[in-house]
Amino acid sequence: HHPGPFHGCFGQAQVAPRPATRPSAVVSLGVGLAAPAAQAFAVRVRESGLAPAWTSSLRDLAHGSFLALTPGAWIVAFALADQVTAVRAQLAHLPPDLSLAVLAEPSDDAVGALGLFGQGLLTLDDALRGFGVAPTRADVPDWGARLYRAVLD
Repeated sequence: HHPGPFHGCFGQAQVAPRPATRPSAVVSLGVGLAAPAAQAFAVRVRESGLAPAWTSSLRDLAHGSFLALTPGAWIVAFALADQVTAVRAQLAHLPPDLSLAVLAEPSDDAVGALGLFGQGLLTLDDALRGFGVAPTRADVPDWGARLYRAVLD
């Protein structure tokens, strides 16, 4: 059995601890090569119906996005090796009623960026299982299903 060309990106993937209770909102943070994984995480959180979710950067968070944080929110930061120190320093300023998680990769290149996707998928899967939430919502209205299937280009 050959594990495939991207095995190195996901073989070391870690699962971030989930909050003790279902989050009131989820904010995924990521900049540079970490941003696509953060965006994908927020999209999948919304698709599951776990909680309202959006993506931000550390700069946007500091410049006012923090005002939208509610008690019980889960902040999930995605960081490559060269970003981890700044991310942890920024998160240290947040209040204790928020759940914090940092998904980090030991490299700062495309392999690390792919690794963050893997960590995000595993972390979300763990949270959905832990809170008893299906990966996709069963109660999507008909108009939402039509919107999803609409040809966009």
